[in-house]
Formats: sequence, C-alpha cells, structure tokens
Amino acid sequence: MYAHMRNVGDTVTLTSPQLSHLQAQCLRFFFLRGGPGVSLRVYEYHTISTRFAPSLWVSNDTHLSNEWIRVQLNLLITDPVTVNFEAKKTDASFTKIEIDDVSLTPFQCDPPITCR
Repeated sequence: MYAHMRNVGDTVTLTSPQLSHLQAQCLRFFFLRGGPGVSLRVYEYHTISTRFAPSLWVSNDTHLSNEWIRVQLNLLITDPVTVNFEAKKTDASFTKIEIDDVSLTPFQCDPPITCR
C-alpha cells in the first residue's frame, strides 16, 4: 500500500478481511515512512461488538530513516476482528508512507534475534 495525502488531517485506512480464527496470531509487515508529516497506527475493530480496540502499534519519530522497517505484533484474537492500518497526514510537509509484505500466521511471533 502506498498512501499519498495532500491535506493535513487526511486519513487512509487499509482494512483486512474479517479474522475469526480465535487464537494467537503473528502479524508481520514492513513499512517505510518518508518524512515527519505522517503517522501510521495499527488497530483492531471488533466486528460483533462494533468497537475499536486500543492501538496495537503506532509509528513514532524514531521511524524517520527512509528505510524499510520490519514490525511484528502478537495478536490474541478472542472474537472476530478486522486489522486496520491507518495513515494520517499530520503536517504540511511533503511525505509518504508505504506498507509491504503483510502476513498473518498462526501462533505467536518468534522473539527477536540478538546478535552478540
């Protein structure tokens, strides 16, 4: 997904199909944030109770490297949900945001590897 937004406050949302496998799952994706004028957040929408869950993840100012960054999130799905990626233009500077290689696999994510 590539989001180009012109006006401050513009929002683009990518919504997954409904997920109904009630189990732990690992959501992985890469994103590229091309400047400070855009934020990205990931959240669940519970389709039966029609409520939004708190954000699972939100980009911050350390994600300004203009390089692809890998994110992995553990999801514990207890009722049917959609997963939403929301990009929002936060200031007037020229910027872009891209999301790629989104995957959802059963079971929790593997812990990060630490090099010695």
